[in-house]
Amino acid sequence: MTSSSDSDPATYAEDFLHFVLEGNVKFAMNAVSKVECLDAAGLHTTPSVVEESMQEFAGKVMTFVEKGIELIDSVSEGDIAAIRFSVRWTGLMADSFERKTFTGIARIKMKRSPYEGWDVVQAIVPGWNAD
Repeated sequence: MTSSSDSDPATYAEDFLHFVLEGNVKFAMNAVSKVECLDAAGLHTTPSVVEESMQEFAGKVMTFVEKGIELIDSVSEGDIAAIRFSVRWTGLMADSFERKTFTGIARIKMKRSPYEGWDVVQAIVPGWNAD
């Protein structure tokens, strides 16, 4: 692995998180593996199920008001990486017009892409698929 930030799985994971917490499902899905996906429980799933879940999440949030994402750690071994972020975000909920804030640890598992960079295999994000 080179020292370039383009080859750093944490950079790819952070970009993915920003897209998720902006409600930008299209760009977030560009980062998701087309071959191997795991749900929040670690069970095998498909990219289309991940996309449906992300669409449902984005539909519940009318506006993402603010977000904070801070890298905790990134562990890579060969073609696999596990990245954790401290996340805090506030959104205006579509059903109640209520501001809600979610905080916690986002966990992103990644695999080196056969094309370039890294692909998201599993994402556990507070407010989306984790409390």
